[in-house]
Amino acid sequence: MLHSQRTLVSIIIPCFNAAQWIEEAIESCLNQTYPHREIIVIDDGSTDNSLEVIQRYYGQITWETGKNRGGNAARNRGLKLAKGDYIQYLDADDFLLPDKIAQQVQYLEATGTDIVYGGIQYQHHLLNGHVRREPMTLPGSVGQSDNILKALIMYGCFPPSAYLFRKSVLENIGGWDEELKAGQDRDLLLRLAIQGAKFRYQSGAVAFSKTRQKLSTKQVLLAVETVTLPYLR
Repeated sequence: MLHSQRTLVSIIIPCFNAAQWIEEAIESCLNQTYPHREIIVIDDGSTDNSLEVIQRYYGQITWETGKNRGGNAARNRGLKLAKGDYIQYLDADDFLLPDKIAQQVQYLEATGTDIVYGGIQYQHHLLNGHVRREPMTLPGSVGQSDNILKALIMYGCFPPSAYLFRKSVLENIGGWDEELKAGQDRDLLLRLAIQGAKFRYQSGAVAFSKTRQKLSTKQVLLAVETVTLPYLR
């Protein structure tokens, strides 16, 4: 456990027009019980006051801003800046539970796996001002599957905040595909699985993901088709 407490974890947050949520995301990183971490926020050309919120954390985080190039470009830029051996991605409108990183670092090092992931709770913000929470579920229990590649194609994946990665496996596949406009998470995980990265599931919720406006069925099917078909040929 002593070694785990020394291993640096880089938390990478891509941000685009998330002024309403980015503070909660950053605070959830600062409140991690795991002490050896760095927080990297990449502002992707926000036009709201996201940058003002980010700059309040001067001295506590590393941040950059530039023109809008998309979330995957921001994630790759964060990966390039990262000094840690382990990588945690966090969308700007999501947040981590306090023990998330501590538990997953310990699990990674105890098992020798490359990628560990846990459960996600959805946080629905209703029109009446109330908040409703529910666990995200995937058919077929992806976490228990012996064939992660098959599971990713058939059932999908959890949001990026669920995972903790060894930096080396991300670098080995060249990071995120900056040309993709949809299905980016699944594409990344599929490429990792094809390259032989070892995945392990650790039970229990580790993060909250706020619900967004839903895509149409046609948009969802198109995204799935775009990402998965190349792996089925």
